[in-house]
Amino acid sequence: MSGDFHEVFSAVDQIPWAKLVHAYGPATDVPALIRALTSHDAKVRNDSWYELRGNLWHQGTIYEATAYAVPIFLRLLEHPLTIDKQEIPVYLALLYSGRSYWDVHQHLEMSGPIVNKPDFKQQLERELQWVAATKESISKGKEQYLSLLNKADTRTRIAAAYLLGLVGADDIDTLEDIARAAESCREVS
Repeated sequence: MSGDFHEVFSAVDQIPWAKLVHAYGPATDVPALIRALTSHDAKVRNDSWYELRGNLWHQGTIYEATAYAVPIFLRLLEHPLTIDKQEIPVYLALLYSGRSYWDVHQHLEMSGPIVNKPDFKQQLERELQWVAATKESISKGKEQYLSLLNKADTRTRIAAAYLLGLVGADDIDTLEDIARAAESCREVS
């Protein structure tokens, strides 16, 4: 199947994963994990999602590599051959709700020695930028999420609606607004 995802894989290969970090260090495993999401083998895909949840969104925290991966997930969401498409908006919802490691942990007593270091504020600021970049990247997919509301697969529609609820939008405040937006996507398609 990899030949069918040439453009997606090309985009993956453009990212300097070795220079980016996730929960366990350099993000060099991310390209293979993304490629595995296109496998026909359900176990391979499930194992990949498990790993991605552990390294790009570790226990609710976001890392530098996370924001770089989001546009790839949006490409997979668009791709007609992507299997288990409903997993993508669910994962994006997890990422969107993620926070900075030190923003979450800075108030713990055991963090005192690290929080008191001179470069802590810079690290926290860097992490907060990663979170903001991730959310911004996810927000750019709003039209894609709206178009998923018209898909036959109920799980995908539910996942897209949930993600839209998190991402929010100035022009979508009620269920009726979502229905109108979905209808306008249907008319354009």
